[in-house]
Amino acid sequence: GVAGAGIAILYFTIYAAFSFYNLIGDIPAFGFMFLVTVTAIALSVRYDALTIAVLGIISGFLTPALLRGAGGAGDIQVQLFTYIIILDLGILGVTYYKGWRELNLLSLAGTAIVFAGWSVDHYQPQKLGVTMAFLTIFFAIFAAQAFVQNVIARRPVNAADVFLAIAPAIL
Repeated sequence: GVAGAGIAILYFTIYAAFSFYNLIGDIPAFGFMFLVTVTAIALSVRYDALTIAVLGIISGFLTPALLRGAGGAGDIQVQLFTYIIILDLGILGVTYYKGWRELNLLSLAGTAIVFAGWSVDHYQPQKLGVTMAFLTIFFAIFAAQAFVQNVIARRPVNAADVFLAIAPAIL
């Protein structure tokens, strides 16, 4: 509980420094928020605390929305989706190492929400090639999650694995 509260306080302190007080710019704010997310994931693995991992993942997916909503950069498609790929790959590593398969569903939901939020505001037909490339990478990551859990880690297939194999293609 103390570690989770500390993560939340750090996260909101950085947001306040960026948004309310203009003490730091959007790039340092993003960097600090990313470090807090990485720290939360590392603490969750260290203390075997799934709830801290969930808090870290949610804050990681909220970072782009908070910075954009507070006056950060506009359409930065490549940077945004590269960040989401890094986040999804980190989650893939944690789910393999700790066996917390629930995080895969949270990762899919966060990726879908971030993509939907970006596409509503910034998608244009001339961005189709880059957008499809990123969507293909996202699909490959979620397909790899099922492969990693069931083939490499030799964990039994469950309904969430089947959902993760089908849902990205549908989305």
